Amino acid sequence: MKRNYHLLREAEKALGDSERIMAHTFPLLQEPKLLLSSLEGIFLSFSYAMGYVLMRSSERDEEYSHLSFDDKVQLFKEKANDEELMNVHYLDTIKEIKEILLLHKRSPVEFSRKDKLVICSEDYGMKIIHAKDVTHYLEIARAFLKTIREVIQKQKGQSKESENR
Repeated sequence: MKRNYHLLREAEKALGDSERIMAHTFPLLQEPKLLLSSLEGIFLSFSYAMGYVLMRSSERDEEYSHLSFDDKVQLFKEKANDEELMNVHYLDTIKEIKEILLLHKRSPVEFSRKDKLVICSEDYGMKIIHAKDVTHYLEIARAFLKTIREVIQKQKGQSKESENR
């Protein structure tokens, strides 16, 4: 069980790091490549949070860190038994961030324009990342973590009720 809370703390830390980048470092330096650092932190936060939910929902103490991200998402869809956690908006955001990071990894060219980062694909397609997009992803990730905490509190309340009967 301690491992579970460790994952939730890591998710909070990764998200906090991304928030600091967007609130302090990016406005000061105006370096669009910092947007990628923030996106990586948001992605990491989602991944840790999903791992936490998976481990919490498991009857035995299974380790999910060896799974690929796609496998984690699929397992999350199967095991997360609360509708609030299964909000399609969360899962779409996770996939969107993953695709941006993969595009960046495979990109032959990327460059900065004012406060935007432009990532080019091999077929000359472009993905433009704005600071407001990253801020939007931060808000969704923060809502995801808040939902996880609320679901946990609700489950704790239900288990205490059943113990008192």
